[in-house]
Amino acid sequence: MRSERSQKVAAYRCKDCSSTTLSYRAICQNCFSKNIEKVELDGRGRIFAYTIIRVAPEQFKGQEPYAVGIVRLDSGQLVSGRLVAQNLERIENGMKVVLEKTDDVGFWFRI
Repeated sequence: MRSERSQKVAAYRCKDCSSTTLSYRAICQNCFSKNIEKVELDGRGRIFAYTIIRVAPEQFKGQEPYAVGIVRLDSGQLVSGRLVAQNLERIENGMKVVLEKTDDVGFWFRI
């Protein structure tokens, strides 16, 4: 993996118990505090699980084969997204990834 800068992931952290979630909640689901702040998480992590799509749904026809996976960010959160690699057959669980971009499809991680 290249030592490039990663994009940031927007998240929300409870100021009272430090619980962090990627989706906004008015009340912390851990301690029920309303003391929530917006934070940015580093987009580096490791592949937790993945699959290679060879027969794509209609809106992604022509893009196959492509890989999607679940990434455990270094901060602990699990996020799903596209996995970008020169050779999809070499992708393995545990590989380091870096968030390259986000768009209307979601997160794009480069291996």
